[in-house]
Amino acid sequence: MNSRKTLSLFLFVCLTSTCSCQAALRNLVTLSEKRAAASTSTAQTISPTVIDKEYLDYQYQVRSHFLQKDYAWIDEEAHKARTNKIRLPGGFWKLRVLYGVFEEPVKGEGTDANWEAMIAQLTAWTKERPDSITARVALAGAWKDYGWKARGNGSASSVTQDGWATFNERLGTAANILADAASLKERCPHWYVNALWVGTSQGWDRDAFEKVFQAGVNLEPTYYYIHNAKAAYLMPRWHGEAGEWERFAEESASGPEGEVIYFAIYDLMVDLNGMSLLNDHQQAVPKLIAAFRTIEKRFGPSLSRTNEAALFASFGSDVATTVELFNRIGNQWDPNVWRSPKTFEAFRQGAQERMRAEAAAAKNQRR
Repeated sequence: MNSRKTLSLFLFVCLTSTCSCQAALRNLVTLSEKRAAASTSTAQTISPTVIDKEYLDYQYQVRSHFLQKDYAWIDEEAHKARTNKIRLPGGFWKLRVLYGVFEEPVKGEGTDANWEAMIAQLTAWTKERPDSITARVALAGAWKDYGWKARGNGSASSVTQDGWATFNERLGTAANILADAASLKERCPHWYVNALWVGTSQGWDRDAFEKVFQAGVNLEPTYYYIHNAKAAYLMPRWHGEAGEWERFAEESASGPEGEVIYFAIYDLMVDLNGMSLLNDHQQAVPKLIAAFRTIEKRFGPSLSRTNEAALFASFGSDVATTVELFNRIGNQWDPNVWRSPKTFEAFRQGAQERMRAEAAAAKNQRR
């Protein structure tokens, strides 16, 4: 049996039989390691970094409880967020914010020692509370991101042999933890997010990846981070072809909370490719602004989302909307969107100049 068929079979077994899931995912890791080492592409989970007060306050609260080893509180919070589908302003899932705490060391800089200290505490959490799905999903995510620290974000040719070995070992550990978590009673949509990013990193074939994706959206179709992971997989520099992620975004826009998913996919693509991506996707801007209005109306205003929408609008033709969004931002620019105050100011002044030019042109036409 060739590796493609074997991968698909293992995923089929994994998704249809809880009892077989642990062995299936471990075998999937083994079969994928050589493919990951040969890949010329890069993949890493993009963790949403948000400047909204509610978001930052909640992360601080989760981090504080973790440092106090109050794992029962975190488990209960995750269960409530998961069951009630709680959102923060801007539509950010509270569950995703919680997991984001563990995607970098909770104390100090990103040194190996700090990573390993956090992983040791996450491991202790899984042992203290063996039925906790949250502990295992958090631990798997930490191992995945720790693997990317070893690999780095450069091209495959820039990675050392030791870097590849450590990368594959840590991804394998993440996958084994996810396999163990599959036998727990409670299920979590973020399990699928971590699994899909592991799959992208290891170069899973399309059939294997799609089975995990479909299982994830069947569990929770509005957890848009699952769609983000697939959109990334479909990028040409990873495992897709030109135009694939765009078609996927359009298809996703017609499903539950489609406008939210559409906005989130384009936000991720700008994170991965830079602002210049919007030069070739200006036709999407009206739909993105409409999605932003929907998100704001349904979930409440978010300064981060407003910054994202202002960037999108800057590449469209609706100058009045662009200026409106920049006026709402004022000086509260988001460094995760604009990267530098110089860039933010250049875009803001550009919008104002376009507004003045349009006003002058309209005045001349009335004469």
